[in-house]
Parts: sequence; C-alpha cells; structure tokens
Amino acid sequence: MAITTTTVSIAGTWTRVNVLEQMGEALEWLGWHSIAGNGSSETGKVIGLQTYFGGGTGVNGETSGITNEEIYDDVFPVSTTGIGTGASFRVERYWKVGNSGATVISEIYANRPGYGYTGGEVVTLSAEDIGGSSNGATDMTIPVIIDADVTGGNSYIATYTWSSPELLVECWDRTGYVSGSCTDTFVTIQEGDTLKFDNNTGSFNFALCWQNTPNYYSDSSLLYEYTNKNRVPNRTFFNNANDPENTNSQFTPISGQAGKYYIREDNSDFRQETYPEGDVLVTAATSGISSVGVGTTNSYYLVDYTNTSYPWAMWRQSFDENKKFGATYRILGMNNSNSLMTHWAYSGFNPSDRWGGSEHSGSMGYPKRGAGAFGLDMYGSIQYTQNRFTTTLSDNTYSQQFFAANGGQTTTQLDLNVYRSGEDTDFAVFAYKAPYKSATEITDRNYDVWFYHNFSQNVWDLDECFTSGLTEIVRGGHESANPYLEFRMYGGGNRRLSGEDASKRSGEYGYHFVDNQNESSNYVACRYYSHIVPGRSSSSYSTSDDVHVYFRSTASGLTRKNGSYESNNKSVVGIDYNPVIKGIPVNANLVPCPYYLPDDFVLIDFYYSGSNQFIDQGDTITISGSEIYTIITASYYQSSGTTGIAFCARTT
Repeated sequence: MAITTTTVSIAGTWTRVNVLEQMGEALEWLGWHSIAGNGSSETGKVIGLQTYFGGGTGVNGETSGITNEEIYDDVFPVSTTGIGTGASFRVERYWKVGNSGATVISEIYANRPGYGYTGGEVVTLSAEDIGGSSNGATDMTIPVIIDADVTGGNSYIATYTWSSPELLVECWDRTGYVSGSCTDTFVTIQEGDTLKFDNNTGSFNFALCWQNTPNYYSDSSLLYEYTNKNRVPNRTFFNNANDPENTNSQFTPISGQAGKYYIREDNSDFRQETYPEGDVLVTAATSGISSVGVGTTNSYYLVDYTNTSYPWAMWRQSFDENKKFGATYRILGMNNSNSLMTHWAYSGFNPSDRWGGSEHSGSMGYPKRGAGAFGLDMYGSIQYTQNRFTTTLSDNTYSQQFFAANGGQTTTQLDLNVYRSGEDTDFAVFAYKAPYKSATEITDRNYDVWFYHNFSQNVWDLDECFTSGLTEIVRGGHESANPYLEFRMYGGGNRRLSGEDASKRSGEYGYHFVDNQNESSNYVACRYYSHIVPGRSSSSYSTSDDVHVYFRSTASGLTRKNGSYESNNKSVVGIDYNPVIKGIPVNANLVPCPYYLPDDFVLIDFYYSGSNQFIDQGDTITISGSEIYTIITASYYQSSGTTGIAFCARTT
C-alpha cells in the first residue's frame, strides 16, 4: 500500500512556540492526540486527600538502629466508592524506636491523579501494599480531593483570642453566630466558602491541620506541623499579625475537603492546643462544582507557552486504555533553543498547579510533574524538583536523550514532513526540512528524521511497563566512501541513559546494557551500509557485526572485490540483484524485535553514474510504473558517480 503524507509549514520569522504548534498540528493530522474516558476532556483528577483512616503500624523487620523511613511510592487503590480510576498514592512510614521496629503513617500524597473521581469519593489501599497485614498494617481508606472550582461560596471571619488555658473563637458562620472554647466549638463552612482567620492571641502562631494527632517518629518527638506534616495544602498557617485579609490567613476548601480540621499552636515541640473534636467543620457543596478539565482529542494534553524562551507542550500518547500503563505522557520542550527539541516521557503526569509548590502531606507534592515510582518511572520522587515542569524548564535539568534538530534559522521556512504508513496507520515518520534554503547535497537543508514508538508489540506488558522510546534515523559517513544510515533507538524514558538513572519501567529499557552504576549508552544503534561504492577498499567497509543489506552485482565498477569470473561469459545469469529492502526491524540489534516497519517503508541501495548529483528529500526512485518511492533521507558519496543508501516511503 502507498503512504499518505502531509507538510506542516511555518514561514517567515518563526518562534519556539511555533515549532511546538507545528508538531501539535502534525499529531492532530495523525489523530494521535488523546484523553482517557469518553468526555471532551479529562476531569475528576485527584490532587490530595481530606484525611485517612487505618493504615496500622507495620514492622520493617528491625528492632534497633533503624534510620530510614519506609516509603511506598506508587500505591494503587483496590476499590473505590465511586467510578474514578487510575489514581495512586505515596505512603510514608516513620519508625518508632523501642517498639520492635514498629512504624506509623507519617505522610501521604496523591501521586497519579487518575480521572473520573468525585470530591469525597473514598478509595481503599490494601494493607498488603503498605507494609503487609502480617507486619501489622491494615487497609487504609482515603476521602479524595479533586481539582475543581466551587462557585457560590460565602466569606466568614473567625476571631481567635487566648484566655489561659483555652483558645477561644467567635464567628458568624453557616449556622449563625458561634462562640466559645475551641475544645467544643466548631466554625462551620462549606466547600467553596472562604474562612478568614483573625488571630488576636498576640503571641501564638497557628497551623490548620487535617489530622488530629501528630505522629511520633520516636518515643518522645513529634512530626512537627511546621515541617508541613498534616497541614492542609491550601492555606495552612496564620500568625499573630492579625491580618485576616492576607491570603495566607484564609482557607477556601474545594471539592472533597469536607470534614474536620484542627488548629494547633505552631512554635514548640509540644502541642497544648490539640483539640480532639476539631475546630473547623467543612460540609460538602451540593452545587456549583466544576471539575477542571485537561486535554482534548485534537490538541496537546497540556501546554505552557508562558515563557517563550522555554515553551513546552505535552502529547498524551494512547496505546491501550485498559492497561495500567497504556498511555505515555511525552513532553516536548524548546529548552532555550531555536533548533533543539528536548524530549521527556513519563508513565503518568499530574497536570494541576492549583497549590503551587506545596509539599504538604495530604497534597499532590509539586505541581505539573511526572508521576509514578522513584527509579521505575522517574528520577527521584514526586517531591523532587527534577520532575516538575515550570515556565523555564529550569527545575527539570535532565532530559531524556533525544533532540529533534530543525536547523534553527528562524527567518527561513521550516517544513515538518509527515509520512504515514498505509499498512499500519499507527506508524509515521517525521522529517524537518528548510525547502527554500540553497543546497548542493542533502545535509544542507534537511535535518532530523525520526519516528515515535507508537506500535503494538508483544515483548513487554503494558500492565507492567510503558512505551517511552523513539528512533532517530541518522545519516552517517555522508560524503565519504562509506555512507550508511543509522537507526538509533532511545529508550530511557525521562532521563539520560548514560550517567543518569533512566526510567526502568520503560519497556525499551530492557534492551540497554546496564552495569552497577551507569548505563552504557543513550541509545542502541544499528547501521545499514551502502554496498555500491566504486573503488572502496575492504578496510573502509563495515565490520562483520554490522547489519548487512542484501546486494549482488557482477558489474566490475560496483563490486568491492571483482572476483575471478570471465566478464565475457554471457551465460552468467541470475546473479545481479539489488532488492528494495522491506521488513526492516525497528532496530536490528534488538532481540526479540518488538516491531518491524511496515512494507511501505524501505531501504534502497542506489548508484547514479553522474558524480555530484544532489539527492534530496522528496526525490523519487522508480522501480516500475506502479512502484515508486519517495526519499525521506539518504546518505551518499558524490565521487565516481553518486552512490549511497536511502530510506524511502512508497508513494505509488
């Protein structure tokens, strides 16, 4: 079958944002933008929790000298009271000395946001995933907070004073006028309301917490609220400056934050103001809830073009929505460069930035960040700045490994040519070209050629791994007597393979050689050399472990070694054979090979008798009237004729 093709052009003076928009249009033409579910966007994303119940103690097997906490990075619920799916949580335990190594839940974060959840929906984490029931862990239930706006709320001011030994409050709230000791007096508001804190104690600073009792991490010390343990993420601290109009002294609960909250004095190890019944009661909103939507099926999942020097866009790539890791989140960023497009790939992503840089337990950690498990999906945890994407991309200083080069000349038209298979419409090749730039050979105006791994395969299971890779087709030995095309498979996910920790949940990671410290290379390469180079010596040809493309010729000018046949013997037939090479593996050095390119993409070894011929992307090679190929890229030698090897797509 013949391919289909399109060209997305940006002309005149273009910007880095234009380059990302160009790629977005190409993906739209392919129909590769995606969201989860059946709506027009993804909604109901978990960004925190109101509280938790259960969890147990757990034992890590040590009885003394315990120095590390236990961390369960990426725990998926085993059930829910609603229909949400895909969320996961990070659960941390701290040890308690003197209790046979017992640990208590110290922190918990929303990790993967999932979708389709409603505020207050209760999910259950299995005891087996957070320490094991045999070690004292119990199931944990969590009412979730979703990324949503709640309109129609009211504003209230609660005034706090100190009358030893009690903290007093008075307020006009949802129930009317309330006053009294905080030990038995609630200020009642609703999701969407704003509660302003008027601190008239004159001496105490307070934190608003979502959990009543601070957890112990030793026999005598508390996990301090001022280190963000148990503080609510959206306004947690109000001091004695008596400034209720300051947004730092206000609390506006959103959908899922219905429940009890507790005020604690925030400047000493011992919390005298720990009230068992709570101090603020939030009721659930029944109207005015608008869940924030992310992504569409015809554009990028998420973009940030705020800083035009560091713009980035996310492509949500769908493989199998019924699989745990059936979607890949690819971020393309122009990281202060006109010519280089940096690439990251994650198995999950939390797109919300509702709470800024909040690291409070009960929140989602950093905003706009990769999601998953440390070492499997990303370097570091969800609390590492390296996994967040800001308007400067400066936090994420480590990229994956691929850079799509486009020449970077912003005053010259830049084309992104897309070649889509007619046999497998999930396969397409991308190629940059500056069509109006003067040229005498292919490298003068043709830049990177690559394809994303967007194929089905049976090597890795998407319930266990995610597909992160891409393959670049590089011209090698160009304008030498040894031209070749090199297929470079990058499979590191969101970190470089060489010298940095790659994403070990990446399916392609299994093909990379690994030592005890660093991986050997950023990519796996295979080379396809041209056979047809007149006058080339055997010493300049490929080695025995290179890929060998099938070719036969009895023409003395085209063979590396002429042999000893009689050239005037006309009875020699059936020897010359220069086939169109089909069935190309995605990489000949991958065993088992996860994918073979469709047969409308081929390699052609070519010879043209005239020297210094300009072979360009878009030129055609005709085999017959019904078999015509368009050159996508080629590497060739322009002396003693023009000879080389071309990667082509069948257009007729």
